Amino acid sequence: SGDNFELGIADNSTIINPQEPTIEGEIVFTPYFEKIRQYENITFSVGIVGSDIVPTSSNITTDSNAVEIKKISNVEYNITGLEQSQAPVVLNVEVQVGGEIINGQILIDAVSMMG
Repeated sequence: SGDNFELGIADNSTIINPQEPTIEGEIVFTPYFEKIRQYENITFSVGIVGSDIVPTSSNITTDSNAVEIKKISNVEYNITGLEQSQAPVVLNVEVQVGGEIINGQILIDAVSMMG
């Protein structure tokens, strides 16, 4: 709506950048990321917002062929972007914290290496 078509200037002041989850009890990745580029590797850990307790175990699965996930330790992973995906990649996450199991889904975008 703020584009200036006469001068060919796009108004990107209305872009809202997604924020790291802040609701207590939500599953969060550290470092936080919302997309992965093709051929990119990201090493991250799984935690719970508002909890100082380190999870004792976790598991991440996906049905997408756009990424590959490798478990490094109980709560650390490496994700590799294999290909671009039109649909968001759904990561099914299970985290055990203090005897309680928390399940959730995290959506990320798998974009081209230029994305």
